Amino acid sequence: MSHVLDFPQTGVLTPSQHLRIEMARLGVDQQSLAAKLGVSRQIVNYVLNDKQRISRNMAAKLGTLMGVPADYWLRSSFPAGDAAPDQEAKAIDPSAGTGQRPRSAILVDFELRRLIDDGTISITDFVDGNIKPASVDLTIGEFAIDMWGNSFEVSEDAPYILEPGHAVNLATFETIRLTQHYVGRVGGLTEHARLGLVLSHGFQVDPGFHGVLEFCLFNAGVRNFEVTPGIAVISLEIAPLAVPPQKPFTEKDARLNKLRDETRSTLKDADRVNAIESFLEQELMALVKIEGDGGNSVASLEGLTARTQSVKPEKARANCASAAARRIVSCLGNTEIEYADDILESFNALAAQIKLGKDRLRDFCTALGATVSPPNLVAWPDGRRNSVSMPEPECFVSLGDLCLELGGTPSQVLSSHRQ
Repeated sequence: MSHVLDFPQTGVLTPSQHLRIEMARLGVDQQSLAAKLGVSRQIVNYVLNDKQRISRNMAAKLGTLMGVPADYWLRSSFPAGDAAPDQEAKAIDPSAGTGQRPRSAILVDFELRRLIDDGTISITDFVDGNIKPASVDLTIGEFAIDMWGNSFEVSEDAPYILEPGHAVNLATFETIRLTQHYVGRVGGLTEHARLGLVLSHGFQVDPGFHGVLEFCLFNAGVRNFEVTPGIAVISLEIAPLAVPPQKPFTEKDARLNKLRDETRSTLKDADRVNAIESFLEQELMALVKIEGDGGNSVASLEGLTARTQSVKPEKARANCASAAARRIVSCLGNTEIEYADDILESFNALAAQIKLGKDRLRDFCTALGATVSPPNLVAWPDGRRNSVSMPEPECFVSLGDLCLELGGTPSQVLSSHRQ
């Protein structure tokens, strides 16, 4: 197809001339193109020789093959000098009738909606209300990794509490797919910036990208932020490229996706960590101190560096207990955390104030993966057995004393049975 070089290098090309150039770029002949499009070779030949116009049906198939909107191939002329579909002229304001868009202009709402509808750009679980004048809002997914590498599944009922001065790694709920003809850029939302939340992400979303967007959210404000799935957090701008890049995007396993799959493949361990956190959170609630007035309550737990505030005292108490429980579990067996020893020492001291009845004693052992058999036998998955002092009705045993019977301090017992 060397004869395509005889076409003008400036000015305009007819659809048939431009299609020949694209066939040369893709390295296909008439028979191959016909097979890819699912049409007869005769139809392709007629189009290439200006005997037949490109139909809307054929334009849609060409668009799918080359990663451009269907309307792109319904134009009457194309700028010469481009070696690939020229995206700058794709999206034209329908109210303007004719005209061409400038190179690398950011797509606006009706263009984004059209490209998503025809499949040129893919956004799974897309919500039309998230389209803004020149961007698409993406929302928080259901998985998080804290500063210490611990992973969490979050939900509306169990949000991740991002404390001031802390960061969390997240991913979008939506999965994005761009063709080689588009590039994306991301930024945070103003409503979150006002709260002191700082979003960190790579410079751009590469052409050909397919996956969720990973990002880090840092709380530089003074209040806790509840990380809940479905909250809009990223603004994604998309712009067409004049030509596609020669170097294709190489998809790598996203760290969050990989870790999520690994965690779910070992669900027993993930459930155990969650069960321990849940148990500690419930027991620590009674030890949280509430201070403040004037509609702002401050909750704290001595020695665990957990401090939260809210206009509702019980909300502050719950958030504080949740943050403390998560911090304790994060420090178990983790030598990389500088203050882990101090946190666990404080927890061991507080354990003397945690009083357990018979039912809660059973709950604690169950959270660790053990079973309790009458009258007082604790059986572990590895075959070990412990006899414990089972409290009588209306009586209690401290968590500290129970753990001594199980073979160590509370932090030692939790560390040995966390996994």
